[in-house]
Amino acid sequence: MSVRPIIVRLDHQAAADLIGSKAAGLQRLMRDGGRVPPGFVVTTAAYRCVAGAVAADGRDSADASRTASVVWCLLVA
Repeated sequence: MSVRPIIVRLDHQAAADLIGSKAAGLQRLMRDGGRVPPGFVVTTAAYRCVAGAVAADGRDSADASRTASVVWCLLVA
């Protein structure tokens, strides 16, 4: 089983399909000498997993079931 990152620092090069086009644009800007504050991004796979778990569960966000679904997504993303 390969481990995929959940977050990627902006100063680490990553493919646009992993981090999304906006973050890839920030990385290009940094590489070209632009002023970009340090930061990180959530990977697209982690975002989709969490967003899917939240959308599938219509209950209150404090619900333990939703929390468990989100944690599971992040562990297997």
